[in-house]
This record gives sequence, C-alpha cells and structure tokens, in this order.
Amino acid sequence: VFDLSAMSVQMDWDFGSPRSERRATSWASPVKHLGTPCTPTRPAWLSRCEAACARSRFPCSFALNQGNKSEDRLLIDCCEDDVLWAVFDGHRSSAVSGYASLVFASLVWSQAGWPSRPGEALRSALEACNEQARDEMLEGGSTAVAVAS
Repeated sequence: VFDLSAMSVQMDWDFGSPRSERRATSWASPVKHLGTPCTPTRPAWLSRCEAACARSRFPCSFALNQGNKSEDRLLIDCCEDDVLWAVFDGHRSSAVSGYASLVFASLVWSQAGWPSRPGEALRSALEACNEQARDEMLEGGSTAVAVAS
C-alpha cells in the first residue's frame, strides 16, 4: 500500500497465470493470492524527491500525475544551497526519462559552469545526458524541462 497525500493505492497481482501473463488484476480491490504475495515498496524517486524538498532552502512540493504509460519522470535534487527541479517526458518508453532522472543532477553539479553560469551548466548537462543515453542504446527518447537555483 502506497500512501501518497492521503490517497491509498493497493496493487494486487494475479499469480495464477504463467509468468508471461502475470499482470495487475485490480487497484484497491481484494484478490486471493495463489502464490507468494507481491508487496510493492515505496518508489525510490518519491523518497528522493521528498528528501530534496525537505533540504531545499525554497518552499517546494511536487505532484507527478503519470498517464497510463508511466513514461514521465520527476527529479528534485539539492546540492548545498542549490536546488534542481526537472521533468523528463518519456517518448515510446521510460528508459531515457528514467535514466535522465537518475544521472542528470550529478551532471549539473559537476559542470565547470555551475553555479556561476547556470544556463551553460544546464545545457552542457543535458547534452552529456543525451550522449550517455545514446551510448547506452536506450529505447525511446525524452523531452526535458529543468530549472535550477
């Protein structure tokens, strides 16, 4: 059970099907498990974003309302007094947006232009992230919006 801002979601899995056909059978409905129950854990991105909001010198909060494809990723990160917010809109897959949400912050903070030239640092970090995703031959693509202070 995930508790996200007073909204509880329970995912039940159908373990009676062959592995290739296993799927979530329902949301918020009780289902008898025919095997070992699958207990989803709190998503790592949620914990990272909450921790960054707590460390931020700016008042900040977030909400990520993903569509049924779940290709979008959110990033909130802090480095000393600096804060980075980014949204990665995945295309055809969540591979690139997921990768970008994991590596982009460290790319920004390590840029020679950060923090004296933030625009240059963000641009260079996006270019580096793009090249790394290509080198990894990840499926799909992503559009990004990033703000840093």
